[in-house]
Amino acid sequence: MWKKTEHEFIPVPIAVVTLSDSRTEENDISSEVLVERLTGTGHALAGKPIAPDNIYRLREVLSHWIADPGGNAADTVSSLALLERAR
Repeated sequence: MWKKTEHEFIPVPIAVVTLSDSRTEENDISSEVLVERLTGTGHALAGKPIAPDNIYRLREVLSHWIADPGGNAADTVSSLALLERAR
């Protein structure tokens, strides 16, 4: 049977990238929700760029974060267009 154990909370820097050809800082509601939730639970925002909905731009952004020793996690917000183009 599963037993709940207590663990020390360790905040981590988390980056959020929005992939969109139409979003701006003013209308990017999805990433704002993610940022509010992650900072509201004690984590730090490591970055929040908006990048064109392009697989190569995504690779560039994620590669930068992977190489950054100060970052621990990343999350993406994207439209379904990127998934459709990948098929």
